[in-house]
Amino acid sequence: MCRLRTALVLLLPGVLMLPAPATSAAPGVTMAGVTTITGTRPGYADVRVPRTVTVDTSFDGGRDLAVSGAGALTAFVLVGTDARTRGFTLAGGAAVVSGQAERFLMPVPEWPALGGGTYEDTKTYANSTKLPGGSYRLYYVSTSRGAISLRLPGLPGRTTVRPGGRVTAKVAPPDHELTGTPARENVFVASTTEKMTRRGFALQVLHSRLEAEAAWQLVMCHNNPAESAAEPLRDAPGCPAGEKHTLVNHRYPGIDPDTKMFVQAYAGLPAGEHGLSAIFTNEGRATAIGYSTLWLEY
Repeated sequence: MCRLRTALVLLLPGVLMLPAPATSAAPGVTMAGVTTITGTRPGYADVRVPRTVTVDTSFDGGRDLAVSGAGALTAFVLVGTDARTRGFTLAGGAAVVSGQAERFLMPVPEWPALGGGTYEDTKTYANSTKLPGGSYRLYYVSTSRGAISLRLPGLPGRTTVRPGGRVTAKVAPPDHELTGTPARENVFVASTTEKMTRRGFALQVLHSRLEAEAAWQLVMCHNNPAESAAEPLRDAPGCPAGEKHTLVNHRYPGIDPDTKMFVQAYAGLPAGEHGLSAIFTNEGRATAIGYSTLWLEY
């Protein structure tokens, strides 16, 4: 799934706490043709998809996703919980870039597979994704009050889910942020390390506003930090102790303003320490950049 003039290389060598209330939505809520997910705090709900459907996972979030009231990051994570759906994860949401909400909707493969991602005009998944019928746990995390509407083509009706089950989730800025020049928007390096007590999900999103561009390069990766806190590679950018890297090179000039969003996610991460890192460099007139990570324990 790659447009012209962009190369994707996959290399496979060897803070803000957001607690949720104790109340929970009724289990087994049936998702409809349009399901709106909303809440003021993060949480989960057990839901059911009555039959297999196909959703649009093309670039820019596709036509089956709408997000309103998004903050720095608003997202849902749909995780399969029965024999038909186990191992399947669908994630979607939006991040606000220069006042504009940029959306994403994508399947995320189960660890230890390479993570799923969308990188402006290259991505790791098809333009449509089959969502198996069956039972799921639906997680919702947002840095502000918002709502996500997910369309499931072929299903009837409309419904609203307000996930209220207790969940451990965090949306966090990077632990370390470096810039190679005074122009932060042109050279951006970040890394974040988190210790998870249970299996879970991690996502990083980087967005940038370019008024004009000559070329850009992106690295997003997962790091396996050393057990020793004194290890010098523990928080180093670029995941030198990692085994999963995505590299994107874009070498085509553009004169029109463009908001770019890059998203990478990992599902079913084992308990323990995990790190995410992003390096973004561009040759152009950049006016804004932002970076956030999402951590979720199942």
